Amino acid sequence: MRKFNFEEFIEFIVLLGYAVFFCYLLVTGKIYNFISPKMKGYMIFSFVIFTLLALYKGNNIFVPQKNRFVSRSYFILIITLVIGFIAAKEGLNTGISANKGLNLSTFSNSDKIKTPSKSESIKDKNKNDISIESGNDTNIIIINEKNFYNSINELGMNVEKYKGEKVKISGFVFIKEGFEKDEFVVARMLMACCAADAQVIGIMSKLDTGIALEKDSWIEVEGIIEVKENKDSATNISFKIPVIKVEKVNKIKKPESIYVYP
Repeated sequence: MRKFNFEEFIEFIVLLGYAVFFCYLLVTGKIYNFISPKMKGYMIFSFVIFTLLALYKGNNIFVPQKNRFVSRSYFILIITLVIGFIAAKEGLNTGISANKGLNLSTFSNSDKIKTPSKSESIKDKNKNDISIESGNDTNIIIINEKNFYNSINELGMNVEKYKGEKVKISGFVFIKEGFEKDEFVVARMLMACCAADAQVIGIMSKLDTGIALEKDSWIEVEGIIEVKENKDSATNISFKIPVIKVEKVNKIKKPESIYVYP
């Protein structure tokens, strides 16, 4: 009768568990809660490798065991796997933003960027990946999850170009220590590689102090783009940032993914 190799069995279970976990993330699309789409190929590669290793270990389950010692690291890996499944099921929330850096695109007065006239700005916006909706002789800049990163950078680098334009943007309410009472950022979480390097990206907004916004709640904002000038106390360099003077704000449901990608 063939002897059961418990150590090889534990290794088989661990490897198979991770292969199933990777497959689950890929099939459900929950993988994008943890990594950027450009990293998907690496996850597919990992899934294939773990599957092959699991099959190899499965063939060794009845190979005679040299010793009965089972490393505690296997149990740590199993616990990590369980936590991974729980995190994937529950999803991530904007509460992690409190520990992340804030990325507000700015325009330095020293930057030599041509500022087109308003007639040129309306005509050329679509070339800069900013969506425009027209109606009633007005143009509204629409910023959504598909163009969020490009739009925020474009507004920051050409702040004077879009001054006075109407904008609609959705995101979560980000409030940081040092903000004025009427200031907040309409934000998203920007992921370049994985959740570990994510940071907050968005546009500063000003709202009537009589209206209270709940931190981390999801909203859609409409307003007019204004310009705010600041100075870096460390470098003494002045810079400008776009600020939305909010005219309308509505609560919305949290999207399936809180992330945007460059």
